[in-house]
Amino acid sequence: MRTRILPRIGTQPSLNRGPNVYGSDKASRFVSDLASGTDSLDIILLGDSNTGSAIAGMWGYHQGFCEAMNGKGWTFYGTPLLAAKNGREINNAPDLWRGGINYFAPTGSFLSGITSGGATAYSIWSPTGNWTRYGGSGVNGTFLTGVSITSTTGDFACSAAAAELRGGQTVTIEGTFGGTGDISGYTNPKTYYIVATNGSTTFQLSTSLNGTPITTTAGTPTGLTYTPANDSRDDWAYISSATQYFQSSGLYINSDNPLATAGNTLYYRIRYGTFITSGGGFCPMVFNGSSAEQFSPRRFQSSTGSSYSYAVREDSWVTAGTTSYRGTWSFVGTGSDVCKGPMAIANQSFYRRTKGWSIHSHAYLGGQSSDMIASTIKNNVPLTVMQNNLQEIRERQITAGGTGRVLLMYQAGINSSPASGQETASKWVAAARDIWDVYKAAWVSLGYPLEDLACCFWCSHQANSADTSNPATVPGNLIAVRAAANQMAIDVPDMTVIDIKRLLNYNQLLMGTGDIGAAGNPVASNGKPYYQRINNWPTAGSDFYEHLSGGWTNIVGPVYHPTDGYTIMCNNILNALLSA
Repeated sequence: MRTRILPRIGTQPSLNRGPNVYGSDKASRFVSDLASGTDSLDIILLGDSNTGSAIAGMWGYHQGFCEAMNGKGWTFYGTPLLAAKNGREINNAPDLWRGGINYFAPTGSFLSGITSGGATAYSIWSPTGNWTRYGGSGVNGTFLTGVSITSTTGDFACSAAAAELRGGQTVTIEGTFGGTGDISGYTNPKTYYIVATNGSTTFQLSTSLNGTPITTTAGTPTGLTYTPANDSRDDWAYISSATQYFQSSGLYINSDNPLATAGNTLYYRIRYGTFITSGGGFCPMVFNGSSAEQFSPRRFQSSTGSSYSYAVREDSWVTAGTTSYRGTWSFVGTGSDVCKGPMAIANQSFYRRTKGWSIHSHAYLGGQSSDMIASTIKNNVPLTVMQNNLQEIRERQITAGGTGRVLLMYQAGINSSPASGQETASKWVAAARDIWDVYKAAWVSLGYPLEDLACCFWCSHQANSADTSNPATVPGNLIAVRAAANQMAIDVPDMTVIDIKRLLNYNQLLMGTGDIGAAGNPVASNGKPYYQRINNWPTAGSDFYEHLSGGWTNIVGPVYHPTDGYTIMCNNILNALLSA
């Protein structure tokens, strides 16, 4: 009896067999076309803490790739997308390279600013009736109904769920607790993880992925909604009808950002929701470092349309140079110049209309192993959130002059899993394939050609001479993981893997090879290691092997300097792709 194996989405012949780059040549073609100015490229980063962000107090691959590509003279065309709300958003703390953001904690309730009605909370945009978002019809967010608490250890019962419930999936509980029963430690709102379920009518909750069950009291609460992830809610910032809102901070670029160079025509781009009701609008504004307005559209009437859908608002200005810029969609004024509901904002960005590159961090999951990262991407990120993000990335790039190419970059291996122990070859490969399939499925669901989506994955940097994982806590064997990752890219023809141990091994990372030259290559040694220092100071303190050295110090703040380990490693990755 023959067993027919269905091919995975978007397969193509494997062209690279090492020793540095394995698998599909698509990632190499994307980077080569960017380098030549032939096309644009948006890069999506995800992985463990080495992804990096300002909140981490370190740099990471996000900043490293920005510095490396800027150092090569490749054109930076746009900031990452800044989510207006991130309750379950996949954008996780991007530093926005040589800029910054007013970053909201993922609580779902943001009491920022004072209006005539007092502080106003964001809520989730859940319009009534069928509505269109991606060229087809959609439905409302799906809530669990008939919910009761059936034990003291986090067990719940419900009416048959509209979609299958899964272990690792999140359930967000919102509302004011009433009725009978109790959930210990509940605050409004709160997100829990399913740790056991029959897939339809029972589930058990924990406050952490694969964690211990919560403490409950049996009964039937009232006043609560229960929303499993992967419904059709988009986590837009929604302001209810007739409500005013003011939030003066938002999206920033510093004066040394390439976008701020004098003479650039920049666009402030906002993705917003349309409604079938009227009266709502927002106030897109950009200020320079002296708080001078760059344009003055005042309140933009956004809420009237033929359906609940989305649209894009863009306003432009010409940069003066030697100044920073700040964008906000919630400028406050008087009379008609107020941000007022009903309105919904998804994300915002600055960009210029030219071919070039942009970096987006989709998952900075500190301390997580490959299987944990894959579980988060598969189970805890609603499909519509990923669709919304991918659609905006592609549409913005095409508007700027590119063809809509996106390169997914993923790294993991340095951490252990609390539930299943050390990193293994089988876990790493399974996680990488799952993550790739999730992104491909979201891409295809939007009607986009797979020829415009590529991936480039790698196992974590070498943290000790034995090439195990975290040297302090996890014995693991990354030698076997690297070998399996390389073989995976040969076995799965639409994947690309880079063996970064061959680009910078333990001794090279420990010794350092110095600054980068004009072509992006290391020059004479300056004696600085490429591992992060415990106190983040380049010339003092012991090494912290789980991270490479980044551009942040406790003493002088952000330092953009080409001697950091991430910039060196990112240059080597780009050079390997260019030469493959």
